[in-house]
Amino acid sequence: MVKPPKDMKKNIESLIETLVPPEVGASSELADSFLSSYRELLEGGYSYSPERAFPALFDFIVTAEYLKRMIADVGWIYCRGDDYSDGASLYFPFLKTCPRCSVHLGKRPAAKSNKPGSDPIGEISSNTTLLLLSKILEYTSPTTQIRKSTDRRGDVDLVVSDGELFILAEVKSSPLVVYPLEVSLSKPMTEVRDGVTRLLKDHSSVTIQTVRDGMSLYIAHRDLRISLGANSVIDWPYPALIKYVSDKSNTALIIEAWGELQDIYSRKGRDICRNIDNRRWITCGCGGRVDDSKNVPGLDRTDDIKKGTYQALKLGAYFKEKVPGMSILAILVSNFFPNRTNGRYLEDIKDVLWTKPEYEVDLKNSAYEDEMRVFKKSGVFNLYDAVLCFTGSLFHDNRIEQLFSSKRFLESFLNE
Repeated sequence: MVKPPKDMKKNIESLIETLVPPEVGASSELADSFLSSYRELLEGGYSYSPERAFPALFDFIVTAEYLKRMIADVGWIYCRGDDYSDGASLYFPFLKTCPRCSVHLGKRPAAKSNKPGSDPIGEISSNTTLLLLSKILEYTSPTTQIRKSTDRRGDVDLVVSDGELFILAEVKSSPLVVYPLEVSLSKPMTEVRDGVTRLLKDHSSVTIQTVRDGMSLYIAHRDLRISLGANSVIDWPYPALIKYVSDKSNTALIIEAWGELQDIYSRKGRDICRNIDNRRWITCGCGGRVDDSKNVPGLDRTDDIKKGTYQALKLGAYFKEKVPGMSILAILVSNFFPNRTNGRYLEDIKDVLWTKPEYEVDLKNSAYEDEMRVFKKSGVFNLYDAVLCFTGSLFHDNRIEQLFSSKRFLESFLNE
């Protein structure tokens, strides 16, 4: 890390003491397996861009973490399957509907959401963002360090340092899609009503014993199932997912399935109203009582882009000008670049510069006194030095672009 000047030494040192590296565990192994197959796809002539592959991987890892943490005996919805050749199934959803019927029939029967609380969602999303940024740096700049802060009350989420740069980051990530669990049944379920055994009502809430085989990850809009096995396995569901993406054709399916949902999500409001695509009902923030529209992905969440913008300004104002001789930058990081909120919240402020009166040059008695206000270049700062996202980024500093641009990543990734 860079040695800070004396006037900010305590603040910087206090921050550094809170920093820890990305965890090396099952999620890291899943990312490595996915990226290995992704390289094979690119070398084989496929043209999947990093702006598709990385956000697809982000949601895949977030899904694994949701399953690992939230799997339970209760919270399942029973789909009798009268309209399907594959019959009855149980689903453990993270949105408030049956994933199969909402996508294939346009029906949205109410279901219990098994989504984690806001704090676990933030932790999972932030950790996954850190992990994937670290994977990018492994190729673009292996000596550059990336760490997260463990201080929950602190102002800085991530720090990137290469010995010359000290990049402070605010993270605002959340998934586009989290895939549910499915258990296929050999026959419809029954219950006793009024002393008579009858078929269980479609879309009833049910309880099952989850320590069992036969559970699958269900990607409804592709009718794709990934067998996960029993959740008694260590690090479940990671072993099955790692094995799945070790096959490049499966990795291609994951990227394509995610890209399909991104395209649907990105349609303009009028298009959505005129022609509702039922695949939207498995995307976060889809509305329609399925998921609160505030839960849209990444920086499309209004509260997050507002809070993230303030935090980027605060990081700059509290650190940049107070550490002379040290190159400190402030960035906003997410998995998902603003799409719906870009025009309302980012487009007109993305190039904003800020300064303070003490940096003003006195033009009194000059020819420009009534026409200009001039500030020292060293006292003028970017609001964002970068808005760094997996689906696309905005760079105002070439050094950050060298570390994280998709072009630089691909050059290093394919020439390893």
